[in-house]
Amino acid sequence: MYKVENQIRKVQGRIIELVSGGYLVIDHTEAMTTIDVNTGQFFGNRSFEQTVVKTNLEAALVIGRQLWFRNISGAIVIDFINMNLDDHENKVVQTLRASLDKDPVKSRVTGFNDIGLVVVSRKCTRESLPEILQENCISCRGSGKTLNFKAICNDIFRTILEKPLSDNAKLTTIIASPAIVQKSVEVESEALVKLEGIIHHPVRLKENATLAFERYEVVVS
Repeated sequence: MYKVENQIRKVQGRIIELVSGGYLVIDHTEAMTTIDVNTGQFFGNRSFEQTVVKTNLEAALVIGRQLWFRNISGAIVIDFINMNLDDHENKVVQTLRASLDKDPVKSRVTGFNDIGLVVVSRKCTRESLPEILQENCISCRGSGKTLNFKAICNDIFRTILEKPLSDNAKLTTIIASPAIVQKSVEVESEALVKLEGIIHHPVRLKENATLAFERYEVVVS
C-alpha cells in the first residue's frame, strides 16, 4: 500500500538522483563511507555558484535521510561541490545538521576542512541496510570493477603458455563465457593462430553460459 519495497530498492542504489538535476554517489569501504555530490547537467538560468549552492543544499537534506534510511554508521566523508563563499558553506553544514536532527541515532558533523570535505560520525547501532540485503558480486568480488576483454585474453594466453604440456597433448580447449569467446574470434584470431604455433597443437574455444565474464577454464587433452 505504501510502496515500501520501492523505497527499499531505491536506498540500495549507489547513485541517488536529486530533483535539481544533480546526483549523489555513495561508496562503502571497510574504513568509511564516501559520498560525492555532483551537479549533473543542470544549470538553468542561474549562475554556476547559485547552481552549486542549490545542489549542495538539496544534497545535504537527502544525505541526512539516506544515512538514516540506510543506517550507515562510522565515518562518512562527504565531498560537496566547491563553493566560493564561507556563508554558503555554513548554510550547507547547517542544513545537513538539521536533516540529521530528525535521525534517532546520534551523529556529529564537522564543518568543511582545509580540503573541502565534511565528515559525519554516526553511532553504530546495527547492521546497515546494504549489509543486510546485499552480498559481494561473485564476479568482481565487491570491487565494483572487472578486468576488460584484453586483460582477460592476456591472462588466458599466459595461463596456456605457463601450463606444463605433455608430448601427447593434442588439443587445448578454452572454456569461457559467450562474450569472451565471441570477442576472441572477432579480435584475437591472429593471436590464437600464433599461440597454436607455439604450443604445436590446435586451440579450441568453447562457450559456457554459466561462467561469469572474468571466469574461464583451460583444458589440455
